[in-house]
Amino acid sequence: MVHVVRDGALWFAASSSDWKVRHVDARPEVSVTVPVRRGGLLVHVAPIPPATITFRATGHVVPATDAPADVRTALLRGLDTSGAEGRGALVLVRLVPHGEFLTYGVGVSLATMRDTERARGRVLVR
Repeated sequence: MVHVVRDGALWFAASSSDWKVRHVDARPEVSVTVPVRRGGLLVHVAPIPPATITFRATGHVVPATDAPADVRTALLRGLDTSGAEGRGALVLVRLVPHGEFLTYGVGVSLATMRDTERARGRVLVR
């Protein structure tokens, strides 16, 4: 999924008929988990689980034409939206985080990730 962050909100484009869009429309309170890929030489030798950032957010479904121009440009650059008949209208979804960001494995060594208590973190959303 392609996304862009603007003014403290996470945006993504989708079809109005997608299940995730219908879900946000019906129940705007959602949970989002973003995997954070780990790198280094060890990733070529052993399977390394991704770190994650999870947060609660309030979602808003916005018609693409009503979204800020810079968000539309960032998300839709080069996207051919013709021929989308039958798949639903193109919409942008704005997710506004609240509460805390819950992290796992962010900013810790791979060895520390084995200790789930030490690998967890919490950061308040501003």
